[in-house]
Formats: sequence, structure tokens, C-alpha cells
Amino acid sequence: MQHEYKHPQIFADVLAISQLYYPLHNRFPKPFRFAVGERLLGELAECARLIILANLVDKQTTAGRSEGATFVRRLRASIEVIRGY
Repeated sequence: MQHEYKHPQIFADVLAISQLYYPLHNRFPKPFRFAVGERLLGELAECARLIILANLVDKQTTAGRSEGATFVRRLRASIEVIRGY
């Protein structure tokens, strides 16, 4: 049995932002890169992780949907943090 896994569009968007940001990150001044840049990279990685976790829950059960909603709330908070940076 083969299960086809498809990432939602937001995953592709987070990946695109990460790929755009990383080359810039290396050119920032060292203090900014370590003070803010590392946190930004961490938030982007956390967003990708939360998207995958939300996508993998069992959406057929109430518990699964509730767990997925928790991941989506955390994802939305991380996106707001990224926007703030």
C-alpha cells in the first residue's frame, strides 16, 4: 500500500522564503546574524515542522483534528513572529 503525501502550498511558501533568506543571512553583519538571523532561521524551520505535523494528523477523528488545530495555531504564531522580524 502506497500512501501519496502532498505538502500544502504553505509548505512550498515557507521553503521558498527559507531559500531566499539563507543567502542574505550569510551577508548580514555578524551581530545581526547571531542576534536576529539565527532566530529567524529557527522560526522558519519550526514553521516547516509544524506544517508537516499538522498535515500528518488523522483528520478523520476529533482528537486528530484537535491536534491539527493546535499545530496550525502554533504555525500562525510563528508566521507572525517571522513577519515581526
